[in-house]
Amino acid sequence: MKSRTFFTALAIVFCGLNVSAQGNLQFNQVKYFQLLLTQLSSSAFDQTTQVVTVPANKVWKIEAASATYYSPTSGSAVFGGKICIDGHVLFDYANTPGGFNTLPFWLPAGTYTLALKSNTTSSTYYFNGAVSVIEFNVVP
Repeated sequence: MKSRTFFTALAIVFCGLNVSAQGNLQFNQVKYFQLLLTQLSSSAFDQTTQVVTVPANKVWKIEAASATYYSPTSGSAVFGGKICIDGHVLFDYANTPGGFNTLPFWLPAGTYTLALKSNTTSSTYYFNGAVSVIEFNVVP
């Protein structure tokens, strides 16, 4: 009986404090970014970038990122490459089946550089990167 009274009192205290998790975020939209890279040289790891802006009073939750490449020599598409935002790796195949990622990843309002980087110095590869984002409104 004492434990029941304790939990009832605890519930009343938390309700009185009006505790809520992420109560100030409101779904706005889903965004999708695609990055394409053609690597024709075998002398360096190439990359392509795109500047993205999280508007004021918004936050982004990056839910998914992936990169694949196509080799016209072998005729196959496989996972490979790296997706970064301001140098932070979101997805990297890294010769590991399935690769690894650091998702989800939250971004506050601001401007960022999204990059697709090759993971090989072989020539004639076509890389395709994709990033999926949920945008939330920050409401008072």
